[in-house]
Amino acid sequence: MSLKIKLLLVSLAAACLFSCADESIVLAPEALGLEYYPIEEGQYWIYEVDSTVVIGGGASLFTSQSYVKEEITGSFTNSQGDTSFVLTISNSNTLDGTYVVTDVWKVEKSDTRVIRFEENRAFIKLVFPIKEGVSVENVLFDEQVELNIAQQKMRPYLNWDYKVLEAGGFATVANKNYNNIIRVQQANNQADFANEVNFRVVEEIYAPNIGMIERRMEIFDTDCLGCLEPWIEKADRGYEVTQRLVDHN
Repeated sequence: MSLKIKLLLVSLAAACLFSCADESIVLAPEALGLEYYPIEEGQYWIYEVDSTVVIGGGASLFTSQSYVKEEITGSFTNSQGDTSFVLTISNSNTLDGTYVVTDVWKVEKSDTRVIRFEENRAFIKLVFPIKEGVSVENVLFDEQVELNIAQQKMRPYLNWDYKVLEAGGFATVANKNYNNIIRVQQANNQADFANEVNFRVVEEIYAPNIGMIERRMEIFDTDCLGCLEPWIEKADRGYEVTQRLVDHN
């Protein structure tokens, strides 16, 4: 075999190798699961929100119900050259009432993850490709940050870890059935019920081509080591919040 033919064969083999390698890493949006976080200007989601806040070292509970509208109101190119979306948050006491803007955040979505920035705190919302059991560190900021919750100091973001708990399941939210959902853990610090003084459980459910349909947060601290009562009873400070999707476009 001549040298020219050998070189030609080597070139063809190399071209095939690189071509095959390129094809192996290109996944369709459906394979990644990008449809679980659709995002474009003009989209909105309205959630019914039930909240309970522990006030006065567990002496009393304050409960409330409201409606939160999340709407994509703009976009811009960030410093990395990717698109960032403006997320406007507004509240109302009733579903059909007047919504008053309370926050303006941003969301960044790529083929590897979705990051939501809430008051300059960055949370990983989804990791692509979506696969049951995948786990990563959730918060991209100092988890020791302190906040005032009902005039009490708390570190609500301790031990937040993202994990896909379920992929392809079924859920009923606000009397509506959803198929092929994914259930995502944002935080799960409840290993030793009797001997923990911090309780952090956050879960979200996403539906394809809709986005988040439910969120449940339980953020509690207690000074009662060894107490066996439910956290809502033994907590000295904290809150629980449930969001359920009731409208979207």
